[in-house]
Amino acid sequence: MATSRIGMDTDHGHAAGTSFQTNAEKIREAANSLRSQVHALYYEGPEAEQFKSDFESRHYRNLITVADQAESLGQHLRTKA
Repeated sequence: MATSRIGMDTDHGHAAGTSFQTNAEKIREAANSLRSQVHALYYEGPEAEQFKSDFESRHYRNLITVADQAESLGQHLRTKA
């Protein structure tokens, strides 16, 4: 007779939560590295300003949002495990 399981395997939940949190930090590090590269880039003129503005307002923010969400999911998994 088959048994059904409800819930999360504690060890797997902790490991997955830790992985999410570790990867969230890697995403933040990558976002900051890209940000440094954008600001160090020799690129002048209106297109350059638009490029830098777009990076800050959209791309960098999106990367940080993804990192924050991964961090939150990791905390959730670790709490529920």
